[in-house]
Amino acid sequence: MLNAQARELRLDLQPARDGSLHTIRADAQAVLDSLMAEASEHAKLIVDAFASIEAVAVGMRCGATEASAARKVVDGLTDGGALLRYNRTLPVRPEIVAMIEALSDKGPAVRVTKPTEITAP
Repeated sequence: MLNAQARELRLDLQPARDGSLHTIRADAQAVLDSLMAEASEHAKLIVDAFASIEAVAVGMRCGATEASAARKVVDGLTDGGALLRYNRTLPVRPEIVAMIEALSDKGPAVRVTKPTEITAP
């Protein structure tokens, strides 16, 4: 008799447990959505920095190590079902283009390329 009552009580509590679990999961999903939005904003900053790092590496022929490291990070952020979806061509910040361009008239010893866009990994 006691076992039957306990079983019946468990069955009566199950909908309440299911409902509270649904509420908890919905609340957790709202937190996850907010965190993903925040992570996405930070990832966009990293992708933007990558475009500038790559532009310096290509344009001034220095910073290959930094560009390689940044490329790996961007690849991880954008590959497959990753955090970001983005265009394959990334704009370079105007101030970086201007910095590289300022070196273009320094003579043949300083060879620069002035990329205004970078192809993402």
